[in-house]
Amino acid sequence: MLPIKESAKKDNPLTLLFADFNPDPVISIDMDGRVIHANVSSRQLYPSLDLSEKYLRELINVSFDVREYIQNNCSDHFVCRINSRYYAIYFQGISYLRMAQIYMHDVTEAKEHEAKLIKSEKKQKELANVLQEKMELEKQKLAGQIYDEVNQNLSLVRLKLQKLNSLRTNEADSEEYLKTIDLLENTINVLKNISYNLKPKILDEVGLAPAVTCLCDEVSKKSGIKGSVTVMQNNSNMDKKSTTYLFRIIQEALNNIVIHSGATEFNVQLIDNENYTRVFLSDNGVGFEPDKLMNEEYSKGFGLLNIKDRTEALNGKLKIDSFPQKGTVIIVEVPKQAGFVNA
Repeated sequence: MLPIKESAKKDNPLTLLFADFNPDPVISIDMDGRVIHANVSSRQLYPSLDLSEKYLRELINVSFDVREYIQNNCSDHFVCRINSRYYAIYFQGISYLRMAQIYMHDVTEAKEHEAKLIKSEKKQKELANVLQEKMELEKQKLAGQIYDEVNQNLSLVRLKLQKLNSLRTNEADSEEYLKTIDLLENTINVLKNISYNLKPKILDEVGLAPAVTCLCDEVSKKSGIKGSVTVMQNNSNMDKKSTTYLFRIIQEALNNIVIHSGATEFNVQLIDNENYTRVFLSDNGVGFEPDKLMNEEYSKGFGLLNIKDRTEALNGKLKIDSFPQKGTVIIVEVPKQAGFVNA
């Protein structure tokens, strides 16, 4: 072990003695940051250095004033890379001894495990984004088929039924005809709604703001919940994927309001500038606990998870403010030029 300086040996023998029995590297420094003692593990960590001639800043990158920390009995925790390995560093100032103890613990395996988890989470998000994109393409394809093929075929059936109406011979036939026409009209309307939910044509034709306004009007009409829309937004420079994803976020949030909130009013605001687009969604419903709901494995939390995933796919930020019986505010901020993650 490093020889103990005479003054250090005299003033703090127990402190330095305990360091000698510690299996982890322990270094003691004076007020100037000069090494006054190092145990065996410390010397093994720096085999090519004479630690008795070194200062702490030459061994570890510290971002604080060592003297000040010692005088005020301050401590600090941080991770430092030494000789290709990672060490958790604990610095403890001891004012009455006019010294500090630096304890080091090898956390390389933990850091590597953390890196693997981060990489795995990144891969999962990439796969989720790819899946979302493929699902969106399938929705668009299905919406087109419903609108262009099924809806047209049903319209032709309606025309033929109207022509056959002239051939009816009795009142019973007339009643059956009217029932069939009603059923056909209802089926056409259902298919129109399905097609709109899958991919509203207005989104491609005139953009996000009109599509959101139309969506909110439709939600209010069907649910009886009073809705309002405020638009201070020009999304002409927004790519198609971002526009679609923002629409889906709003659609999901409104669906949650209708199904879960018990609200009587909701409001949607679209605001942007040259750097970002913000979406504010609020309601006066029963509210909830966001963290708890997003961690629970039941259907109520799926909508919020979808909103979170889509926001992250756009490199955006999501904030949810909600409390029981206090309503909910959802804020989504998406950078204009950030692009689509992993697209």
